[in-house]
Amino acid sequence: MPEWAQCGFQDPASDIMMGMVEFHDYVMSNMTVVVFIVTSAYICLFKAKRTFRYFVENQHLETLWTILPAVMLVSLAIPSLRLLYLQDETWKPEFTLKVEGHQWYWEYEIPNLLKSVDYPIPITSTYSLPMSSEQTPKMGVTHLLEVTNRAILPTNSVIQILVSSADVLHSFTVPSLGMKVDAVPGRSNAWSVNIKRPGIYAGQCSEICGVNHAFMPIVIEAVPYKTLLTWLKEII
Repeated sequence: MPEWAQCGFQDPASDIMMGMVEFHDYVMSNMTVVVFIVTSAYICLFKAKRTFRYFVENQHLETLWTILPAVMLVSLAIPSLRLLYLQDETWKPEFTLKVEGHQWYWEYEIPNLLKSVDYPIPITSTYSLPMSSEQTPKMGVTHLLEVTNRAILPTNSVIQILVSSADVLHSFTVPSLGMKVDAVPGRSNAWSVNIKRPGIYAGQCSEICGVNHAFMPIVIEAVPYKTLLTWLKEII
C-alpha cells in the first residue's frame, strides 16, 4: 500500500516491477557518475590558469568522448528493451481476471475454479461512499483507496488480466505490480502478471475519464490459491 508523503516506489510484488526498480536504480547511478565527471571537469577547466595547447581539435579526445556516451547509452538501452519485451510477453494463464471500466467504477469477472458449478462470477468494485468526519480518521490515508469489493487474485500463479471499457477510456493501473493497461471500448487488452507475495495492492484509474475520475480506486488482494478456493466456496 502507498504511504503518506511517499517519494519512492511502492514495494514491488511482481517480477516486472522488481525489474523496473532495479533499472531505475541503475539509471540513477549512471546519471550520478556522469554528472560528477562533467561537473568536476568544468570546475577544473574554470579554475585552471593555463590552457592545454592540444586540447582543441584533439582527435583522440573527440573519439573518446564520442565512444563513451555511445557505450553508456547502449548499456541503458539493453535492459530497457528487455523490460519492454517482458511486459508484452504473455504466458499460459493459470487464472484469468476480466476487468471492465465504467464511469466510475470497475467490474471484475473471475472464473469459477470449483468443479461443482461452471460459470463465471461477476463482482462490482465501486468507490467508497462519502464518509462522515468521525469515520475519516479511522481510515487514515487510505480512505480514497478503499472499495466496496476487492479483486481477489492468487499468488505465485500466472494471471492473465483482460481489460476493456463499457463507456470511455480508462486505465487500470496498480503500481506495486508494475501494471498499467488501457481500457478501450470495444477492445480487450491483455496483461500477464505473477504476484509473488500475499498482500493488498492499491491503484487508481490513470486516464482522465470524467468528473469522478479521482474517485475510481483499484484494490487487489493477493491470497494463496487454497484461500481463494475457500472464498469461492463461501460466495457460491
